[in-house]
Amino acid sequence: RNLAEARLLFKKVSELKSEEVPESIEGLYRSTQIRYAEMCYLGKGGPTDLEKARATYREVATPQLGKEPQRYHLAYVVSLEKFVGMCLRGEGGERDLREAKIYVQKITNTLGSQIPEFAKTVYADAKLRLAKLISEFLNV
Repeated sequence: RNLAEARLLFKKVSELKSEEVPESIEGLYRSTQIRYAEMCYLGKGGPTDLEKARATYREVATPQLGKEPQRYHLAYVVSLEKFVGMCLRGEGGERDLREAKIYVQKITNTLGSQIPEFAKTVYADAKLRLAKLISEFLNV
């Protein structure tokens, strides 16, 4: 399939309400949302849409009430990192330091025991990239 068709398919899946998605495919649903956000961010399969990318990353980084992010932890960690970066750089909206701080606290407060073994490297890498991004932003 071509990129435009893939983007359209990912968009349709992303537009589903999360409460309509069975728990058994929550991880796949969240991964599809990230792929869609990435395509919007990079302009693959259509025009660049930073607002849509930022909103989609935020949605994945904000677990629904009563749902824990563990079932889709890789998607959660990736989205936290991407969303914070966009907030700090002012991509897809105003620069929002308050919101960036809230989401940085989410990733730094995640307990290691909540992270599946296969995701620990991704989580550690995301924390390092966030620390670098924040230090660059603050010119430390």
